[in-house]
Amino acid sequence: MENLVAVCSVPEHHSHQVDKKLWKSIWSMKVLPKIKLFFWRALTNSLPTLKNLFQRRAWTTPVCTLCHSCDESPEHAILLCPWTACVWFGIPLNYCVNVQSVTSLDRWLLGVTTSLALFEERNKEILVLVGITCWEIWKERCSAIFDGRPPSPYSVIRKVISLWGELCLSSSVTTGSTPSLSPPHALWRVPPHPYIKVNVDGAWKKDSLQGGVGCCLRDPRGRLLAGMSKATLRNSAVEVEAEAVLEGLILAKEKNCQKIILESDSMDVVSCMRNENLRGNWRIIPIILEIRRLSSWFTSVKWEWVSRQANQAAHVAAALSNMRVRTLRWASQPPPSMVRVLAKDGLPCPPSN
Repeated sequence: MENLVAVCSVPEHHSHQVDKKLWKSIWSMKVLPKIKLFFWRALTNSLPTLKNLFQRRAWTTPVCTLCHSCDESPEHAILLCPWTACVWFGIPLNYCVNVQSVTSLDRWLLGVTTSLALFEERNKEILVLVGITCWEIWKERCSAIFDGRPPSPYSVIRKVISLWGELCLSSSVTTGSTPSLSPPHALWRVPPHPYIKVNVDGAWKKDSLQGGVGCCLRDPRGRLLAGMSKATLRNSAVEVEAEAVLEGLILAKEKNCQKIILESDSMDVVSCMRNENLRGNWRIIPIILEIRRLSSWFTSVKWEWVSRQANQAAHVAAALSNMRVRTLRWASQPPPSMVRVLAKDGLPCPPSN
């Protein structure tokens, strides 16, 4: 490994320069210095990817040995190699990489940081999560190639969540705030009066295109007002996530909720809703337009991203769709499988059916 790193120490010429704002975001990240160094090498094309090694005659082929479909560039290794999709979707961001929009790693990362500007106080912690994920994907890629084994996305997800929690704990101690052993926003929080919180989530199976959406409505006292689970057919996971938002709004309107806070663990969908210029994944634009039309009915709508740990109730509701064909709705009494999840949110749990 040391020899390979030395071979690729000289970066290739770039046709464009990395944006100064991006460098500023990277150097200000609250992460380990080695992760910042990794990003410097990735953005200057200094990583020992197989494409770089082949161009320097240190490897026999530029083709990725993990998928055998494309030359291995930094973009391919971190974002486009098929196994990495499981990682990006499995981390708390629930992120789906739009393959067609990835032209270079720095432009993709700049787009991420631009989207994070919409999340105000949470942008720094989300950027840290993105940085850790890129770093752990690269580490797993290296181990898989040198050990001659397939990469393990589930191992990467565990490491990402663990390191993210450790860094957030360290940051809270440094700033003098109350430390937590869990990643930030790991628990569901009650909405302020008079808002109703609408948690939504989607589940999708790539092989069958079958999906499920779930949502839960809770008041400022944490009481469950309503919930639903519905099966659907969509071409991508992000479409299912967008449909979950739409169904959550429909349910909130049926319950005559005037002011709502809608929470989703899909950064793609939430950032698209917060962006007035309708930038985002082209697949969900028709659904987003319908969401915006429906949201005008409410007195106030706030769009919030939360980690998957804080969205467990909606996640379980979405999973229930796998067991049913018809839409399932409930009021104050949820399905038995949801009772334990609602109790873990630290609030009084409603009785089960």
